[in-house]
Amino acid sequence: DTVLDFASGWGRLTRLLEQRLRPYHFYVADIYHQAIDWQVATFGVNGVHSAKVSVVFIFTGKYDIVLVGSMFSHLPTELFHQWLARLYDLVSDRGVLAFSVHDEAILPAGEVMDPSGLSYLRFSESGSLDLDIYGMSYVTEAFVGAAITRLGSGLSWRRFPKGLYENQDLYV
Repeated sequence: DTVLDFASGWGRLTRLLEQRLRPYHFYVADIYHQAIDWQVATFGVNGVHSAKVSVVFIFTGKYDIVLVGSMFSHLPTELFHQWLARLYDLVSDRGVLAFSVHDEAILPAGEVMDPSGLSYLRFSESGSLDLDIYGMSYVTEAFVGAAITRLGSGLSWRRFPKGLYENQDLYV
């Protein structure tokens, strides 16, 4: 019944989902407040202004689908874990969390995978976000599995290689 599109930007997904979902069941959130305000005005969805770090993101509710397209592909290790836990808290009892990552298979040539399972590179397409919190990250399936396990016992998950945006793995 309810969907939260987190890190929704200017509505890449909203443009599609608003054709299938009632606007009052659909929430969008992003660090770029102007993009959220535009989506609210354009599509009539519910908008939430996000924050750079999860501890100051004050938002409540439970959602049947929490979709995070492309944010986790840009976070360093600690922020990856913090945001994963924070967003998982917003999933309803019958809901799912879906998020995308860059798999280690697309790590740029010459770069070596960090033994932790997450390699963070300090470059990005964003000219406005600090490289300490937003760069390019590449993960192993083992890293993501361990991160999900940290959320609670008994959680099941599935990986869809290149399941989103043609180059990002989708985890549900």
